[in-house]
Amino acid sequence: MLEHCGYGFDLSIDANSGAPVQTGWRYHFVPGMGIVTATEGFISGATLLTLAMREPLQAQMLPEAKQLSRRMLDSHLSGQVLKSREVLLAMFRYREYH
Repeated sequence: MLEHCGYGFDLSIDANSGAPVQTGWRYHFVPGMGIVTATEGFISGATLLTLAMREPLQAQMLPEAKQLSRRMLDSHLSGQVLKSREVLLAMFRYREYH
């Protein structure tokens, strides 16, 4: 979605060094910059490359991809909450009490 709005980042390139993302390395998202190498990074190079190639994600990649999506969106929302999140939370609360 962000890519179509002109806010996407190249997920296959380290924004700090310009080097290609490596499958066995860890990365972090820096708002306004992109993907950078980080020893304690939350997302693997394998997940980033799979996303960049638009290939299906393996099960273990899903939480990383979800976290990346949230961080990328949050960096553009300036503290506002997506209405879809509010709707989903309301639906879950409703189901708990009915």
